[in-house]
Amino acid sequence: MTNLRKKTEYAVIHSSDTYADEDIGVDELTRLHRKDGFFKCKYHYIILRDGIVEAGRPIQEAGSHVSGDEINDQNSIAICLIGGKDKNDKPFFNYTGKQMKSLNKLVSDLKEMYKLDVVGYRDVSNNSSSPYFDYSQYVI
Repeated sequence: MTNLRKKTEYAVIHSSDTYADEDIGVDELTRLHRKDGFFKCKYHYIILRDGIVEAGRPIQEAGSHVSGDEINDQNSIAICLIGGKDKNDKPFFNYTGKQMKSLNKLVSDLKEMYKLDVVGYRDVSNNSSSPYFDYSQYVI
């Protein structure tokens, strides 16, 4: 059975909702997502604290990261920034400069491949503030 994405119109930025000292990656996210009943990592790309971009779910597959009428798994690519929570478990912009630089490079590369808009998960979910910032304010 295949779950190929039908079209690519959006990139949705997520947060792992982890502390600044938690440098997890695709392996840890995959284990967490499997515990939640998924076969693999829900995201296509994961941007580590040092700016390295790891591949998660194969790019041609639909993700498991957003549901909605306009923006959904069938028309979007998922990008997850590691971080996003302070020591009091509150949403916090604790992403590194290297992560933001990698995010902008990745988005630029994806825009060359696809005609897409970039949104934060916070912009398409009623119950999330992830990734805790407005991407359009951080475009380099």
